[in-house]
Amino acid sequence: MKKNIEKRLKLITISFILIILLLISTSIIIYSTENNKEEGIQEREEINTSKIITCISNEQKDDVYDTEIVQIENGILLTRTNSKHWNHSTPNQVTCNYYTEQSTKLNSLTGVESHITCNDVEGSVETTYTISEINRDEVRLKQFDFMEKNNIFYEAGWLDYMKRSNYNCTSD
Repeated sequence: MKKNIEKRLKLITISFILIILLLISTSIIIYSTENNKEEGIQEREEINTSKIITCISNEQKDDVYDTEIVQIENGILLTRTNSKHWNHSTPNQVTCNYYTEQSTKLNSLTGVESHITCNDVEGSVETTYTISEINRDEVRLKQFDFMEKNNIFYEAGWLDYMKRSNYNCTSD
């Protein structure tokens, strides 16, 4: 009978020690998880930025000046805007007709908005692509080549591409 009591006492002691160890390890896991969550929030806050990058072509084709602007938020590309402006393009009416036709086609696509103004001397066209709305099968943008998983925009690669394409880029 004394052996049974000693056996039960040992079993209770071992069970008590195991319960204490389980509580300690659970507390450590919970503390580590909470600490990691706080670090993750800090990382996300650092990434939580809006950025506008403007790239201006160093070359003019047919006296047309080209500007490309991208808007990035939290690493995700939101919009791309192309602006073209011309003065005394020869002949101006041909240039105006060409961009009017292009603008009309682009406005028929979902997520694309294009505006054009022309007169005898000058003209400009601005086209904005809302990335989340456009159909990638209908619209091909060079920026899609720089989209990573989860639609994260590989900005450094795109900037390198633009530099090699003879654009000068600045960031706001």
